[in-house]
Amino acid sequence: MALLRGLGIPCRLHGFTIHKALQRGVVPELVYPLAPAEILHSWVEVETDEGWINLEGFILDAHFLQTLQKEFSDTESLCGYGAGTDCLSAPPVSWSGGSTYIQKTGIINDFGTFDAPDDFYLKYRQSFGFARDLLYRHVLRQWMNARVRAIRRGVLPRVPGLSRPNHSHEETNRAA
Repeated sequence: MALLRGLGIPCRLHGFTIHKALQRGVVPELVYPLAPAEILHSWVEVETDEGWINLEGFILDAHFLQTLQKEFSDTESLCGYGAGTDCLSAPPVSWSGGSTYIQKTGIINDFGTFDAPDDFYLKYRQSFGFARDLLYRHVLRQWMNARVRAIRRGVLPRVPGLSRPNHSHEETNRAA
């Protein structure tokens, strides 16, 4: 947002929660049960001549997305590995003048827009608790980043219930 505003582009933050099922495959299965059911998330919106557009689809880079598309080539719907989409073969992730999305189908609660990230995080916080927060900051985050790097290299960690296409939130929840 600072870069956009530095260029004189009006922007704001849109806050919401996503279902934890969206993170399956990125969050190691060993600790997945410890993840909160809803994960705080946000995207930036920019104002154009046509109105406000959402810029959420940047979260998965091209190499990461290509691995998912290859593994799940026989489905359009995916909820896992950081993606929540019904158009996996061609999700709107590259900006071409309109909104971008890759986690849209995983949204649970929409908190609306905020002028600044501080305004959003003053009102909404992810509560892990002391022990889970330490585990996340010092172990899990690095573990997740290593899994993301592997996915970018084309190595997709197998996850029960996600190693086959056509999953939904409900199927993922039952597998958890």
